[in-house]
Amino acid sequence: MPLDEFWHGDMRLLSVYQKAYMRNKTYSAWVNGQYDYAAFSVAMANAFAKKGQSKVEYPKYDDPVAKYEKPKRKNFNAEYEFRKQQAEQQAWLFNR
Repeated sequence: MPLDEFWHGDMRLLSVYQKAYMRNKTYSAWVNGQYDYAAFSVAMANAFAKKGQSKVEYPKYDDPVAKYEKPKRKNFNAEYEFRKQQAEQQAWLFNR
């Protein structure tokens, strides 16, 4: 949070920044947990494998968050979509 917003901004912004920070930390912990789980399960499976059993390979990287694709429409109104997105974000931020 910038200092100017902290001292001169709306008081509700502090809780919004705090919620965003905690959500980011929780997400980062979840992603790291997924990587750790994959690594430990591969290591343990290979360590306790019976003779003649094939080795378990580490899985390919798969992005946990899907990429956003813009909708393809002929009559795409960018300003309407921007205003709609702003309204949804404000409703989400101040209703939680």
